[in-house]
Amino acid sequence: MKITQIKEIRGYKAFKNFKWEDFFGKNNNNTLHERVNIFYGENGCGKSSICSILKAASDESPFDLCPEKASLTVNHSPQELTYQDGQWENHDSLKKGDILFFDQAFVIKNIHTHGERRTTKDGHEQESGNLIIEFDQTAIDLKNKKTTAKAKLDEFNKEHKKDLKFGLTEKEIKTYDDHFKNKDKDELSELIEKKKSELPKKEQELEKLKDRQKRSSEIENLKPIDSPPHQSSILSSLDDYQNIFNFDTKEQSSYDAAEATKKKINGNKDFFKTGIDIYEQSPPPKCCPFCESKSEESRIKEIIKIYHEIFDQAHKDQQELFLKRKMDLSDEIDLIINSSKKDALNSVFNELENTNLKMEIKDLYSAEERSEYLGIQNKLTTKSLQSLKNKLDALENPDNENINEIYNAAKKEFDEIQKYIQRVSNFVESKNKAIKKFQSDNKGDSLNENIKNTQAAIDEDKKIIDFYDNNFHSKHENNNRLKKEQTALKEQSDKCESVFNEHVNANIFDKQLERIEKYFEKFDFNFKLKLLVPKSNTKEPPFSFAIEDTDGKKRALETGLSEGERQVLSLCFFFAFLDAQANKEAKILVFDDPISSLDNSNLEHLVDLIKKEYVKFSQTLIFTHNKPFLHFLRKKFSFHDKNKEKSKEYVILKNEEKLGGSFIAGSNLKNTIHKKLKTFLNRKKAQNGQGLHIEEECIKYGQYLRYEVERLIKNDLLGWNKQQFPEILETIKNNQKISDQDFDKIKEIYDFCNWTTAHVAGCIKTGEDEPGYKRLSQKIEEFINIQKKFNKGESD
Repeated sequence: MKITQIKEIRGYKAFKNFKWEDFFGKNNNNTLHERVNIFYGENGCGKSSICSILKAASDESPFDLCPEKASLTVNHSPQELTYQDGQWENHDSLKKGDILFFDQAFVIKNIHTHGERRTTKDGHEQESGNLIIEFDQTAIDLKNKKTTAKAKLDEFNKEHKKDLKFGLTEKEIKTYDDHFKNKDKDELSELIEKKKSELPKKEQELEKLKDRQKRSSEIENLKPIDSPPHQSSILSSLDDYQNIFNFDTKEQSSYDAAEATKKKINGNKDFFKTGIDIYEQSPPPKCCPFCESKSEESRIKEIIKIYHEIFDQAHKDQQELFLKRKMDLSDEIDLIINSSKKDALNSVFNELENTNLKMEIKDLYSAEERSEYLGIQNKLTTKSLQSLKNKLDALENPDNENINEIYNAAKKEFDEIQKYIQRVSNFVESKNKAIKKFQSDNKGDSLNENIKNTQAAIDEDKKIIDFYDNNFHSKHENNNRLKKEQTALKEQSDKCESVFNEHVNANIFDKQLERIEKYFEKFDFNFKLKLLVPKSNTKEPPFSFAIEDTDGKKRALETGLSEGERQVLSLCFFFAFLDAQANKEAKILVFDDPISSLDNSNLEHLVDLIKKEYVKFSQTLIFTHNKPFLHFLRKKFSFHDKNKEKSKEYVILKNEEKLGGSFIAGSNLKNTIHKKLKTFLNRKKAQNGQGLHIEEECIKYGQYLRYEVERLIKNDLLGWNKQQFPEILETIKNNQKISDQDFDKIKEIYDFCNWTTAHVAGCIKTGEDEPGYKRLSQKIEEFINIQKKFNKGESD
């Protein structure tokens, strides 16, 4: 990268309308030197303005005051960079870091401000530390990682600022944990749909509970449901039934009569023993001691009569017993058959339905249950039972019929009926338990507790639904996920910063201090620098150092160092900064008035350093107003002398605003000014002043004349452009060729066109009849004639 021309500056500070081609022609080969260019001009002529244009073009710093137009050319495509209408064209031709500047801004930013060095945010220590880091490749890589990690964290925080701020209360977190955690979308959707469908029911239930609270006495007086009457819960055994059909009344009567007789005799044992004892006496009694019969026959008849009476009664009793047992078994079957009829069951369900209509007891009554139980009842059959009953009813006398088959069939029907009866009984019992629980739940404290719990359940469901509808679950899960990512990014950022700081503090600053001291040794000062470890964290790692004498005594930057020493410190820092640069061969150096308080010895040391360092870089531009510094530069760099480093020298001259402002002119191009002066005379002769812009011509060529006068005296007569003192003396000795009269003329010429361009007034308004440009022509002719004499008749 090389700058080839400062092509145009219009409307920018001291420059009002400068064009390169106006002073160097349209030949594109007339460019800045590819290696070293020296610009000399007094304060205020525009040196720093050119530097500001270079800074803006390379993104080093923006314009503080925007020019109407500024244009540069470089040695690669696109070749021209132009700033106009507030923006650059082809701005990519230069980028930040392509040009390295040493100027007052560099010193103020990185080294000190009037001897004060601050460590606060954006202070010198942090700025210089940052600058040093920027040119250590390992530090650059580590800083890039740190910056990237921090940028990712910041970007993440910015992008997710709203989501990261989201947070649940402790109660909301419990809601999430209890109902939303570890559930997928479908599960949550199902949960919420269920909650939403149940909510109206719960609200209705709450209203019912509140209504029950008003009807508490009515609830307290609720009666349990009566089970259907089931007088018989058994079917007698087969033997019982078979015995009816096998019942022998006669035999049983004899047996019963005998048993009755035995029983009576046993019951009157003493009576009969006494009678027998009397009957066996001798002589026997005249009549029976039992019946008082006087003959045996009569006695036997009487006994038979008594027995018949006993037997008849036994037979009668047996007949009645037969009928009674038959009737009992028939009634037993009737009860079983009646227990299977649905009228009683309908009564149960009617009562349940009425109670439910009044109190709305949950699950107390349903048409489905009614249909279910009636369906079961309809399936019951009593055909065999009825057949068995019919046989019993038709049996007048036992006939010994085997009823085993019909009984077993009836027994199956009975068992089914019993199962049904037990199920109905259990059903009624469960409903009565529900009624009892309902009464218990709707009593005083229990009812209040129930209302409270139902209200709490409704509130909880609403909270869950609202939580879902507001998408809090997704936001919470997203917040947790983002915080995990944020933590990982923060840990990565902290780690990168720690590694970066460790590298900076352990390596880079020590090396930089060594570089500074290496350059410091080139100058005539006897103090050294000591690196200080920062006491606290700062935005950027600070490059802090103490200044110590050779005996270890500390010096204050402001009061312990002279202005020259501070300048040398700044220069050494800059050269150390250059030493750390990568790709030096592609970068341009710019020195903008680098010194103001150095003595000649240290000025020469500085030029030696520039000469040593410039070869490492693509191109060097040096701007100065300091004549001794210019003198030392000329000693080391020359366009003509093959023994010196190649360079070009330019002068920046002031001019009045109405005459175009400051301009750049060549300084060491042989015979260029001389030729320009001749050109002016030729144009004057050809046009006699007509068609020329008088003021512009006067200011331009008046400056050329002044510059050529200075060159003649300083270089040709005094040998200022010589490097060795003997050469200067030899030059003076050999050039004692100008008479005192010509010296007086040279003084008059210089007074005419002095450094402040006072010749303009003389050109514009002379107070004489002839035009002002004729006076300038006269002075040019006089000077050319003196040059001829000096050059011993050298041709024009």
